Amino acid sequence: MLQPIFDAVPHDVTDITGRMKLEEFIPFINHCDGLVANSTGPLHIAAALGKDALGIYPPMRPIHPGRWAPVGPKAKAFVLDKVCSDCRDNKTPCSCIMNVAPALIKEALDRASVVRHADIP
Repeated sequence: MLQPIFDAVPHDVTDITGRMKLEEFIPFINHCDGLVANSTGPLHIAAALGKDALGIYPPMRPIHPGRWAPVGPKAKAFVLDKVCSDCRDNKTPCSCIMNVAPALIKEALDRASVVRHADIP
């Protein structure tokens, strides 16, 4: 499902899906400035490591960010402001996740980058 995204930006993204064991992946995340993901283990690892952890969530119980948002000083959850369960029993992409505005995530990334660069002497 991700291949079209990787194909669209071949020089900006490196697909590392399934290429590392957990004991390799945790130090990899620790060397990153941050991570953008849906509610997954790597997102929570990034938050626990104090990284910018930006999570994209559906507004559906029980998988909403009220329960599963990353916890950390630089963690933030993105979710539409509504209650929805349209995707619960089907295999189609979640329209609520698809409709989280990329501009909001870009703004958060830009703010995080400004803060990181302000710390550099």
